[in-house]
Amino acid sequence: REPACGAGFAPAVPYMYQCSCMSGSFACAEVDQAICNLSSLFCFAGDATVDVQDQGSTQMKHLSIGDKVHVGKSQYEPVYSFGHHDAKASATFLKVQTSAATPLLVSADHMVQVQSRGFVPASNLVQGDKLVDGSTGDEVLVKSIRTVSAKGVFAPFTPSGTIVVNGILASSFVALDSQPNLTILGVALSHQWIAHTFEFPHRLACHYLSQCPNETYTAKGISTWVALPLRASQWLLRQNIVVRSSLLTVFSIILALFAILEAFAYPILAVGAAATLWYRSRRQTAKAL
Repeated sequence: REPACGAGFAPAVPYMYQCSCMSGSFACAEVDQAICNLSSLFCFAGDATVDVQDQGSTQMKHLSIGDKVHVGKSQYEPVYSFGHHDAKASATFLKVQTSAATPLLVSADHMVQVQSRGFVPASNLVQGDKLVDGSTGDEVLVKSIRTVSAKGVFAPFTPSGTIVVNGILASSFVALDSQPNLTILGVALSHQWIAHTFEFPHRLACHYLSQCPNETYTAKGISTWVALPLRASQWLLRQNIVVRSSLLTVFSIILALFAILEAFAYPILAVGAAATLWYRSRRQTAKAL
């Protein structure tokens, strides 16, 4: 039986929840991010580290489009975009201290993988959750979570939508709200799948068919590829149930088409991307001669 309020007991709830004692029982509710002073940023801090192929450990602020980063196990993939890129901005992050040596600094709405729940927004983490070691796949225990301020906000996008940061397997993307899933037509879809699938046109243009090394950003450091879809998604989730349900139905059809296109066209796109890289390499070699 749960100890009564005031007995030194605190229920295990997500970080963005607060509990109070009412009539001898705990009452827990989600806290508005604005109250917690957590900015709606989808990013990692500038000092966070990733493993870059042929370079080794590299701070996020020194990462560039085209760098091949560790995305899990022994896999490396190129960074084709930064959803957020601002080296000068300071922001509030969740400092997730784990059983690993280096803590993870991540924004509240950015997703990390939990062994028992898949990818969830960092705001949903609780002490005792088991994250995933990006190299071995072993569990990494969450020991504590607190807020800290740090400089730099970065969200590198990879083709798989995953990236290993400070040794922890994380997502490239942000969750659209604080819940781990979004229900569309009665089907619970993970924010990771939604974000990765919706990124297909961007990935097609800047990874499969070409590269976008001269990416542009808004005044807040958000990629111009991302800014408008992000605002549209946030607007959609604020609408009443009728409007939201109708538009989410259309949205789900679009996502399904994107998923089918990428799944069936991937071999062709992969060959096209390899051929493009080979042609560019030949041209650069010819120019050098």
